[in-house]
Amino acid sequence: MSVVGNDNRFWATLIQSHDDSLREFLNRRNQNAADVGDIIQETYMRVVKIPPQSVNNPQAYLFKTAANLSINNYKKVCSDENNKKNIASKPSTSTQYNTVTSTTPELELEAQRKRELMLEALKGLPQNCRAAFILHRFYPDTYLDIAKKLNVSVSMVEKYIAQAVLHCKQSMEQN
Repeated sequence: MSVVGNDNRFWATLIQSHDDSLREFLNRRNQNAADVGDIIQETYMRVVKIPPQSVNNPQAYLFKTAANLSINNYKKVCSDENNKKNIASKPSTSTQYNTVTSTTPELELEAQRKRELMLEALKGLPQNCRAAFILHRFYPDTYLDIAKKLNVSVSMVEKYIAQAVLHCKQSMEQN
């Protein structure tokens, strides 16, 4: 048997032995149950490309790869949802030019209410989390710029922003 075959078998055995804990780990990260299997499969497809002897801690590498794929999946889902909302909110070509104004007092009032809810939700976040979210959403700062300003790692900035988005989404859904 070739070295590559042994490497694949090593990773397959590792994934099988940690399948339950990997699934639990991904489920705790608020993954859709249907996506967990896909993420585990993608994790396997990525890790088999790496010789196990080049990794200091294969179990940690496995979980880190799954965590990164989980983040990528979350970003994709959020992006897809935003794209759907943007498409649904755009007026059709036939009505786009027929309206004098696209806002009504009711829409303006609803937008104001949503802004107030968002501001209230942001108040409930820890200071660094809130700052990272605001710098990312309302200023042209990169994650690296934000990390330098807050004196944290880029990874922490990503976590802060994800936490803030989730918190704001949950707060908006409750109200």
